[in-house]
Amino acid sequence: MFSNIIASIEPVKVKLVDFLKEINAIHWHLQKLNVTMEEFYNLLIRILEDKLQRIQLCITTLESANDKWLNYLQQITAAKRKDEEEKYEAITKGDQGTCRVLHEGKEAMITLSMHKDETNQRLKQLLQNFNKEKKKLNVSSNHTVNLPQLSLPTFSDPKQWR
Repeated sequence: MFSNIIASIEPVKVKLVDFLKEINAIHWHLQKLNVTMEEFYNLLIRILEDKLQRIQLCITTLESANDKWLNYLQQITAAKRKDEEEKYEAITKGDQGTCRVLHEGKEAMITLSMHKDETNQRLKQLLQNFNKEKKKLNVSSNHTVNLPQLSLPTFSDPKQWR
């Protein structure tokens, strides 16, 4: 049972760590693109939503595996439990332990959610400003200008000028 749980935890933990590293580089990659601000914000929102869902999936999987392991530890004999608890502690504790990675993943989700909300607000402001400018242009282009009517003097028939 122990090896099955580790086999399910390790790949997910590695993916989660990779996602956390990718998050730090999102802005740098997007800033190199030659897109409008609206396209930039829409792209950023899609990427943030994608990362949020992927991180949530990893966290859910790790928590499920952790729960299975804890249930397994409660069901085994006391003699075997001591050995299994040491293995559990080795996997969950430390800088790269599952508890630490889970915590970092949850913090990243909070940060990404806040960043996504800020990006949505910026996009709304950008669109509102764009619509205001568009209305100003439409209003100013619809004005009718009334020019004064001038009477031109007539100098007789041009055919007679020869």
